[in-house]
Amino acid sequence: MGSVDGDSEGLQADARRAEVIKWLGALIPEYSLPSDSSDEELRELLGDGTALCHIADTLVPGALEGFSDGYASSEQRSVNVKKFLAVVADMGLPGFSVKDLEEGSMSSVVDCLLVMRDNESWTG
Repeated sequence: MGSVDGDSEGLQADARRAEVIKWLGALIPEYSLPSDSSDEELRELLGDGTALCHIADTLVPGALEGFSDGYASSEQRSVNVKKFLAVVADMGLPGFSVKDLEEGSMSSVVDCLLVMRDNESWTG
């Protein structure tokens, strides 16, 4: 027999992911996804760090220098994600593990992006 709490947590995670996807599409239209996209689809969009760097650069212009835009090697993808996480840390916001972005639950990534969305007041 399934857990009602587990079902509601799954629905809440879906709703939170949809909020992030909607915000990303409004912030950077070229990174829009359907609002019902899965964790895997969001992971594919964010995984190379390019979209994350665009988010940080849009919210905090000039915070990033020299991020790889376009095809990136696995090393450059890791560098992009780490640059984004450094901006998040500088802003005093909770980040996530690079491993979270690569596999497993995307909840910490979604939480990080929602906090960024909710703290846009610190931008220029």
